[in-house]
Amino acid sequence: MTRDASLLPLTARTPSPLIVDGRPGPRFLLSAGHTAGMTRCSNLDPEALNHLVDAVAALRGTSNRPVAASLWMSQCASWIASPAVAQRLHDQILRAPLSAVRLRVYGGVIEAATFSEPPYAGVGDIAADDEAMLTDLIDRNLSVLASRLRTQIRISSRTLSGNIAAAIATGTRVMSWCATPDDQVADASFAAAFALRLLRRRNLDHLCDVDIQTVEDRSWLVVQRRSCCLAYRTPAASYCATCPLISRSDRTDRHRRMILDHIQESR
Repeated sequence: MTRDASLLPLTARTPSPLIVDGRPGPRFLLSAGHTAGMTRCSNLDPEALNHLVDAVAALRGTSNRPVAASLWMSQCASWIASPAVAQRLHDQILRAPLSAVRLRVYGGVIEAATFSEPPYAGVGDIAADDEAMLTDLIDRNLSVLASRLRTQIRISSRTLSGNIAAAIATGTRVMSWCATPDDQVADASFAAAFALRLLRRRNLDHLCDVDIQTVEDRSWLVVQRRSCCLAYRTPAASYCATCPLISRSDRTDRHRRMILDHIQESR
């Protein structure tokens, strides 16, 4: 089984993998199922976020709350952005403001997300449809959560915004890697242009690059962060494959290994 967890290094209790057996993992699948035991994102006030950050700190074995806050934001952004990106790539718009999203969290790990409304078809205008998606996803959700975190924890807005940018870029990368050959998102150039277009609409492109890497006669989209998620400051001292603190050649090697693993598990 492929367990692509490049967004966060693995821990004893691991986040849900991004890719499973060559297909997008659970966080990319829309769910409007049972909401028992789930928390509506609009109820994640500063006090609730404090408790969640404490749970992440305990899980990762760190007393550094800014580090734990960054890691919480990283997985939260991934769970909410991934299905929004998946839908937008297929000309649908997912309503994802705080009030429409619920999360199931256990021991500092998000286990599921549900959305109260189904996606809808856009108007067919790229700029207008992108704006509709990003207004809900970022302006009415992820940016609000980031601001609430910063009222309680001394952490830079660049770090939190970098996590949001990485979630959008990585969501696009996963959809591109897993796409069938007849799907336009399988084309790395198309996927890169799509991700950059979304990032630029919210001035996030300076926080995350998307590159194209050729492996076994196919071009693959890869993500290169410009801001760190701070995972290296936990006791595990792990570095993500996208980490800006490691050399570009190291990142290229890591991405190549990930791609080869993906190819093998997709056969």
